Amino acid sequence: MWKSEASPHSMTDNSTSVSKMTYVTKPIPTDKPNPDHVVRPWGQFKQYAFNEDCTVSLMEVRPGMRLSLQSHTGRAELWIVMDEGAQV
Repeated sequence: MWKSEASPHSMTDNSTSVSKMTYVTKPIPTDKPNPDHVVRPWGQFKQYAFNEDCTVSLMEVRPGMRLSLQSHTGRAELWIVMDEGAQV
């Protein structure tokens, strides 16, 4: 969760306020979610903490296969490729 706050050093005569971003963390849950295992024609994935503040998926794409192109509004995605031979 991001929170914006005005910096006390960002205000001077005849200037506008400059905001800085700070990150608010939440405690780590004590109960761990059971991963969902999903099989698709292109491969498979395990999905952790689905539809919570953050969704984490560990995907395996079969050689020669590819994922469909999709666009989502209202969320950001971060992809980390762990195979040096993958073509993105």
